[in-house]
Amino acid sequence: GLAITEGKLTVPLSLRGFFQGSSADVAGFWTGQGLDDALARPSTDSLNRTAAGASALSGDIVHLSQLKRLSEAEASSHKRVTVRAVVTYFDPDWRLLFVQDETAAAFVVLGDLEMQFRPGDLIDISGVSSLGDFAPVIVNPKVGFVGKAPLPTPFKADLLDGNLPAADSKWCTFHGVVHTAQERGPHTILKVGAGQTEVSVQLPMLIH
Repeated sequence: GLAITEGKLTVPLSLRGFFQGSSADVAGFWTGQGLDDALARPSTDSLNRTAAGASALSGDIVHLSQLKRLSEAEASSHKRVTVRAVVTYFDPDWRLLFVQDETAAAFVVLGDLEMQFRPGDLIDISGVSSLGDFAPVIVNPKVGFVGKAPLPTPFKADLLDGNLPAADSKWCTFHGVVHTAQERGPHTILKVGAGQTEVSVQLPMLIH
């Protein structure tokens, strides 16, 4: 079986999901003999050292607002991104990850990264910029788990005023009327409207 070692202490480990690497931050339920239902995420130490050195030398993107201001040509040039942000949304089935720092929010293309996240996870992300469908995104990410953090203050989207572009990727709140609700696999898709505006709301769960 698996075990985790720190110094002279070795503890049996029952791991949720898959982990590849030699150094990790681990959180789980203590059974009195080992850790059960544990999550293992790459240690942030090496990521932090790399990010700090690279930022000082090459002007890495260190805030998500810098990423969002990139032109199409700049985003396509694969600028290095090293940010610390809070997970606001994660969908393990459709491989969707949104994060937000104190300046902006962005979508992270997970690719082959096999990790589990929860809203409120504080993570370090090291990757590169790329074009997204609507705004620049982060691709080829390496992620280190830092801890837990409060979710950001939600952006107040208004379907009547039409400020939805400003809500891109952000943790937000809005009012509307549910027109339809459909199940799509393990997801629920809501059509929510106000006035002449209708938006699609994707929930990574079934609500019926």
